[in-house]
This record gives sequence, structure tokens and C-alpha cells, in this order.
Amino acid sequence: MATGGLQTILEGHAHPVRSVAFSPNGRLLVSASEDQLVCLWNTATGTLQQIIEGDLGSVRSVAFSPDSRLLATGSSDKKVRLWNMAMNVLQQTLQGHLDSVQSIAFSPDGQLLASGSYDQTVRLWETATGALQQTLEGHTSWVESVAFSPDSRLLASCSCDQTIRVWDTVTWALQHTLEGHTGSVQSVDFSPDGRLLASSSDDETVRLWDTATGALQLTLEGHTRSVRSVAFSPDSWLLVSGSYDQTVRLWDTATGVLQQTSEGHIGSVQTVAFSPNARLLASGSDDQRVCLWDTATGELQNILEGHTRSVRSVVFSPNGRLLASASENGIVCLWDTATGIMQQTLEGHTRSIRSMAFSPDSRLLATGSSDEIVRFWNMATGTLQQTLQGHEGWVESVAFSPDGQLLISGSYDQTVRLWDTATGGLQQTLRGHVGWVQSVVFLTQWSAAGFLLL
Repeated sequence: MATGGLQTILEGHAHPVRSVAFSPNGRLLVSASEDQLVCLWNTATGTLQQIIEGDLGSVRSVAFSPDSRLLATGSSDKKVRLWNMAMNVLQQTLQGHLDSVQSIAFSPDGQLLASGSYDQTVRLWETATGALQQTLEGHTSWVESVAFSPDSRLLASCSCDQTIRVWDTVTWALQHTLEGHTGSVQSVDFSPDGRLLASSSDDETVRLWDTATGALQLTLEGHTRSVRSVAFSPDSWLLVSGSYDQTVRLWDTATGVLQQTSEGHIGSVQTVAFSPNARLLASGSDDQRVCLWDTATGELQNILEGHTRSVRSVVFSPNGRLLASASENGIVCLWDTATGIMQQTLEGHTRSIRSMAFSPDSRLLATGSSDEIVRFWNMATGTLQQTLQGHEGWVESVAFSPDGQLLISGSYDQTVRLWDTATGGLQQTLRGHVGWVQSVVFLTQWSAAGFLLL
């Protein structure tokens, strides 16, 4: 971002926007809001393409599968839904969480979806079958975010218990507990090169951790209110953060220097995401809008409107063609990133969607919700593919392993759960957190023997 200028304002949501995400090809932006709508926006034009609605609850999170074929939504109705993007239908409803699904993430290969919930657990689902593979327990408070490392070896989950937990995705053993934040940890993200893990917190700071040692590398200060979301640029050199102070900030990951502060939202920024080619930045807010920013000029490129509640999660599909946004009303919107037109709305969650993630091949979208359910959506058909149930609290975060075979979910039930994306079976439940699991992520390096999970 050169100037930090506002490019466009996307309007349409009627309630706070809780999540935004670009499709892997960067053509669509999805926004989710407390209005139970998921809106799809064309990133080139800012046009609303489609609205996904139904008895979804507040949609807390959205995520595209790596191949952009599936969109996953997580909601306050305890469910995760998978939408087929080709047919624009609900493919599966994943049930098992006992509270709101706050975060979802596809494994890099798209085979697994992870969901984090207010039930304090992380659940892992098979994207092909919707079967629950694993439930990870240990957090003592809500799980706010989950993330896979780029190579699927690690899964990370963060919680309101002020800790970040690192899980081995082969054994599902707890590898590390990262401590240092003095407030609830709201979001985690691995750098694309796998060397850093970023975390954001209610303590108004962003922290960068060495993934090899677990050591704290940098503490980024500047926000004046809770930092709700963080995301790395594709080259790992920049980190973007969104805060309740209504600003989006860009940081140099090598030095920790603040590069830019972008203003334009009129509500707290709940979620941020880079497009796969790093040319666009999407942000979702309580103002019910999704903003698209030009990263070269810093200008506001488009405003995507359609949600009627707060946008909780945004995510680009791996191919960059779609952006998914999820709101607190359980609606996921799919946007064409080239035109900004809304392509579709995905409905199914009965409560807020907490997190979304695309599978690495962009074929699946996983959603985690405060309805305690993780859902897999087929991006080719737009239908619900599977419903993964098992969490006993909100699913705060979901993430796919890099090979797409696993999905991890973090929940307010204090567990992290691992799911087989092919069958939807629960592979493992990881316990150890003494608070809510707010975020999970896989680390990058892996081998045939297995991988690690943060």
C-alpha cells in the first residue's frame, strides 16, 4: 500500500460485518454479517454478485477451499456449512459443536476443515464426507481462531484463555503453549514461508512468534483498541491487522515498523484478508460493509454491500476468483472479485459464522459457527456438502491442512478437533487449553511421516 487511500466501500449488510475472505483466484470477496447474510462481491467492480441466506444464525466466519469450489461458513447456530460454488447450493451441514462456531480453515490440500468454537474445542472435518475426524480439547475458554501451517504439519488455535496452542497434526499431541498476551487472543495466522506465527489480542497488540522455537520475536503496538484480525501478505513481508479502533494497519514483519494506517470503516474492523496475488486487501466491519483496498496505492477500490449484520469473516478463494464474506446473521455472500458482483448467498447456519476457510484447491468452503457446527460447501455446485458436529461451544476458527486432507477447528469448548475432509470423520480431539480456543493454523514444513499443528 502506497497511500492507504480508500478504494471503495461495499454496502448491503444491515448489521455488523464479522468476516471477509478473498477467493484463491482473487476474483471474489465474501463477507459474513450478523444479519445472517453471506454476500459475494466482484473485486474488480465492487458489485454484489450473490446473497446466501437462510436459517443460518449470525455467520461468524467464512473460508474458501483452495480450489475455490467450496465455501465454508461457521455460525452462531453451532453449525458449519459447506456450499457448492458451481451449483450455488448447500452441500453439507456439519454438526457437533455445542456452541457458536467462531472460526474455520481449510487444510492446504482441501481435504480437511478445522472449526473453532465457543464450546472451547477445535474440530476437524473431512470435506468430502463431512465426517468428524478429531476433537481437540484443552482450551479453558472460547476458541476464537484456527489456522493450518502452509505445509499442514502444524495447527494453531487461540483462545480467550490468553494462550495460543500448537498441535502436531500426525499425533494431535500438544506441541507448544504460547503465552504472553494479557488479553483474549482473537486471531492467529502463519506466514506463507512458515517461519512466523502472528497473533492479535484484546490487549491491543499484535505479536510475532518464531514457529521453530515458539519464541516471541516482535510485539507490534499502535492500535488503541482490541485487535480482531491479522493476515500475512503472500510474500510474508507484510502483516495487516484490523481493530476495534476502526483502522486497518500494515506492518513490516522484519522490523515491526508500522507502514500504513488505512481509515474508511465507520465501525470496528472485525476481519482482514489479502488476495492470493496480494493486489487486493479485504476488510469486514461492524458497519456491515466489506471494503476492498488496492495494496499498491492504498486506495479504497470498492465497497461491497449486501449484509444486514456485522461482517465477521472474509476470505479469498485460492484461485482469487471469489471472495466470501460471512455475517452474524449466518449468511455467507460470494463475490466475483473481477466485477464486485454478488454471485451467491449461502444459507444454513442458524447463528453467527465465526470463521471461514477455502480448501487449497478452492473446491470446498468450510464455515464455523456459534451454532457449534462446521459446514462444508461445494464451490462447484454451491450446495452444502457436509455438516460436522461434535463441538460443545462456538466454533471460533477453522483451517485446512496444506494438502487439504485435514480440517482443524477450534472452539469455545476448549478443544481443537481434526476432521478427515474426504469422509467428514472426526480424527482427533486435542485437549489442553484452559480457555476458549480462538484461532488455529497449520505450519508450513512437513514430510511423509506427518506434520505439526499450531
